[in-house]
Amino acid sequence: MNVVPLGCAPGILADNRGNGTYDAYGCRADFNDLADLHNNRLAELLEDLRADYPEAQWILFDAHSIYMDAVRNPSNYGVKYPLQACCGAGGPYNCRTEVSCADNPKYVNGTYLQWTTCDDPSLYIVWDTIHPVESFGYYLAQGVLTGSHLTPSFDILEAVQSIKTAVSSSDKAYQGEQ
Repeated sequence: MNVVPLGCAPGILADNRGNGTYDAYGCRADFNDLADLHNNRLAELLEDLRADYPEAQWILFDAHSIYMDAVRNPSNYGVKYPLQACCGAGGPYNCRTEVSCADNPKYVNGTYLQWTTCDDPSLYIVWDTIHPVESFGYYLAQGVLTGSHLTPSFDILEAVQSIKTAVSSSDKAYQGEQ
């Protein structure tokens, strides 16, 4: 799996507010450039591994493009707050990294910080600083199960069905020998 666009994560945005450059969607461009660099190198590494070990199956899941598409086209995913956390302690990204979800409330620089959760997590991409909400996990899972975001692309559900059929046939043949 590659790295999601870190520059769009509420934790990164909250901790680095006002610094660096931002893209048209409000994400930190420098952090996204770093994620892109990593993802490109990961893809190159997997190509090398495929060449060196052709008997192995090297599969890359592209979570980055799904996440970035949700930031760019939030309504396609039912998202209203693409850069905010559902569970957080306030601020423009509803994220204060000094207090994580499930932490006890505390004073930070004289300010009492306590986390709260949103009413409808499906309107968000991210639960806390970086982890996806359950409803967005559906889109990530679809990218894997349909193979649309896998390299090489293949339909996992179809592959599993083929394996089940082969195992079932093998079991029947074995039981017939008994």
